[in-house]
Amino acid sequence: MCALVANAPADAVGEEVAESDLWAREHLTGDWRGLRTSLEERGVTLTLKHEAETWASGFGGLQTGTIYNGLTTASLSCEMRARSTQAFTR
Repeated sequence: MCALVANAPADAVGEEVAESDLWAREHLTGDWRGLRTSLEERGVTLTLKHEAETWASGFGGLQTGTIYNGLTTASLSCEMRARSTQAFTR
């Protein structure tokens, strides 16, 4: 990672530092040095969603204990409407 930042243009390094603030980011994993924004401009959206539940029974019933259920879903969404030819020639 350090080698990539050292060889990056000055403005890309500034963007990397701005993305280091977890609470100020639009996306948890950042902009991937502009790749995410570039893909979204072309109608491609990547999404990762995690849902979790924890259930516990401290007393009573047949069995006591704690159970955790989790599901992580990844999705790729591609907008298929017609775009200008300039968007495809880049």
